[in-house]
Amino acid sequence: MLTDLAQNTTPKVQPETLTRFGRVLLRAPADAAGLLGALASISSVGVAEERMSHLLGAALDEARISRENGQQQGKLFIDSLEAHLGMLVVTGSLTFRGRLAVSGAWVRAGLTPPERLASREDAFNEVIGDSQDPADFDSLIDSLVDPLIREDGGSSALHAMFAEMLPIMPPGARQALVRVAVGRPPELFAELGCAWLLDTNAEIRTGAVEGLADRLASGQLSAEVLARLTILRSWLTDVMLRNRLDGLVRDAMRRGIASAISEPGRKLHRIVASLVDGSGAQSMAATVQTGSSRSVAVVLLKQGFGVKDAYVLPCASATEQRAIMARITDEIETFDISSKYMAQAIGLALAEGLEADLAPVSGLVDVVQSCGLAGLRPLPSSVEAILELADP
Repeated sequence: MLTDLAQNTTPKVQPETLTRFGRVLLRAPADAAGLLGALASISSVGVAEERMSHLLGAALDEARISRENGQQQGKLFIDSLEAHLGMLVVTGSLTFRGRLAVSGAWVRAGLTPPERLASREDAFNEVIGDSQDPADFDSLIDSLVDPLIREDGGSSALHAMFAEMLPIMPPGARQALVRVAVGRPPELFAELGCAWLLDTNAEIRTGAVEGLADRLASGQLSAEVLARLTILRSWLTDVMLRNRLDGLVRDAMRRGIASAISEPGRKLHRIVASLVDGSGAQSMAATVQTGSSRSVAVVLLKQGFGVKDAYVLPCASATEQRAIMARITDEIETFDISSKYMAQAIGLALAEGLEADLAPVSGLVDVVQSCGLAGLRPLPSSVEAILELADP
């Protein structure tokens, strides 16, 4: 499989090949375990190692889809790989680079990396130096993010990078690094902090709110970030975190930060939704114009999981915006909906996800702000409540 991947490097062929091989590995868990073992023990990262990580990620992605559709095969596959990973940890077979590569495979598959990937404090300190000094973490962050920033990577690119790295860090170092990162002056680190408030890991959430508090204390919390926080706070199931965030928002408002917020003129030219498919999934897309800026906001909802995906695609022109929407409506059957329907559907999905202890994806904040849904809150999803929405 790895040989075939090396030969098929064209942008169109390789994803198709990865998907096909992922399905093959899903039916061969022993081979997948062997691949995991090989990846976990790597001492360097090159093209071959990246192919191994992507191949494992493809298999995990197929397993995740299978599990989400209620099939035992996917669940058993993921469980068996996590059990094998536990054995590799016990036998000391994981290298630092191996941990990072394995974490990346889980993240690319849309799965939370197992906590057992976290390095021991002593092993982690051997790699980065025996220090918890914020200045040292600042230097570490510089070395990680500077290449991304030079490539015009935004907060989503940073979030993806940290998503692979943070799971292999000890909990204490994880929280400290997140706090230092969020407190850094560039605005994109504040946006990163907002995304981390929704993370499933408690240390990351705590580090994020501490970093945002540091920004407020140093006068670097902007009105735009405050607006995001007021939206986010009702989505948090962690009561202690929500209370801390409420205190931060109140303090910011007392300092007059909110007065700087101005609501831009916004037009939602068209909103469409797909029919709910057999797996309980529904997609929605909206063409948005804010002043002279245009974008397409996309949301994926799924029964039992809440808001599965959400993102905003910036458009250079009205022509590009129409082309993106045309591609969406060509690929799936859609019908036009109102902004009220969109808000209610997202609100119901948001509540369903929170009830299942599933945090909404961080991109939902971008969609909410882009579409002017600042009042969006989780809505009760009982049959009676849904009927009330349909016929108030």
